[in-house]
Amino acid sequence: MNQRPKLFDGEITIQADKAADIKVLSLDQAATYLGVSLSTMHKLKDRIPKLRIGRTIKFLQADLNAYLESKREGGSK
Repeated sequence: MNQRPKLFDGEITIQADKAADIKVLSLDQAATYLGVSLSTMHKLKDRIPKLRIGRTIKFLQADLNAYLESKREGGSK
């Protein structure tokens, strides 16, 4: 059974199954999530996997998390 995505304040949550939610963020939301300026996010957008829907660019929150994880330095595990 196909479900339509829920739209809430520009954030789309697609419930793939009961165990996983896929969050899709706009460029502005991705910048806020990463804690960077919008101009920095424009520079980063070619380094992070993205979805292009027409002229609109969206990011999966999981891809943003993976990018953050790739930038982790030092510390003990």
